[in-house]
Amino acid sequence: MPEQRHYAWRVIVGQVASNTSAREQLLALPEHREALIASLMEEFPFMFKPEDFQPDARPIFEPTTIPAICYEAVLQATATLSGGMRYTTVFDHLLRFALLQLDPERLGLSAIVVQCTPPRSGEKVRSLREQFRMGTPPWQPRREERNLFLGAESLAGKSVETRQPYRTKYEVSAAVCPIIRIGAVAGCLLFSSTQPGFFTHERAKLIEKYAYLALEAFDPQDFYAPEHIELRWMPDAEEQEPMIRLMPKQIMDLLRTGQVTNRERAEREIIHQTEENFIYLASVASTTEPLEQEIALERS
Repeated sequence: MPEQRHYAWRVIVGQVASNTSAREQLLALPEHREALIASLMEEFPFMFKPEDFQPDARPIFEPTTIPAICYEAVLQATATLSGGMRYTTVFDHLLRFALLQLDPERLGLSAIVVQCTPPRSGEKVRSLREQFRMGTPPWQPRREERNLFLGAESLAGKSVETRQPYRTKYEVSAAVCPIIRIGAVAGCLLFSSTQPGFFTHERAKLIEKYAYLALEAFDPQDFYAPEHIELRWMPDAEEQEPMIRLMPKQIMDLLRTGQVTNRERAEREIIHQTEENFIYLASVASTTEPLEQEIALERS
């Protein structure tokens, strides 16, 4: 029972944090005002100051506009950090704000950063990789590292190849928006909700704005022109997981052989080997499925 009360309180805090009439809600609940303010300051110290809760304070968020404080955090990270640290810091800020703004009631929203897999020299981009994920329950609120490969079979793959945003309307809803710079693509932002029809036109447009801001996380060489992208099909997550779990050991084994002495190069080589294996597995599956269907028809 205490856990249920704690969860309900966190839901209220999330609603107040993202609602443009937050101060009015606080004033309407005088018996909870101080506790709510304390929780907001504790949960979102980067967003609020004590003066934000004065009766004449301005709205915290506009429902379809990225808050200025998010821009400030992202641009500061871009100006002071480089490489992987800049990448993760930018997306830490960006995804936290996006989740707070899109899902204040914490109904269940997942945000995933998907990036083009850098190809071997002279080859085209053949897959995408989920880099990490954040979410509201049932997903983890903290950054969760991901290595799942996506391809032409996925909504993310369709968005990257066509350079267009998409959203689903039925069952568990999803929305995806490519990250584009002057026609070249680095990857996409992929959102999934537990709520059918969650991604309204307004929410989809807001995701597009976050995708624009995501440009700050990438280097110029991370972007690929359409003619350099030719995605292949990837197997489903269940088939991938055993091989993905082996990747850290394979990287260490490759470094121990002395054939590769740089960890970044070793990681890149194992990623390419794993990608090759997945392309093969997906191609085998696509050729055996019609045969299995034919055998089933003959038996019936």
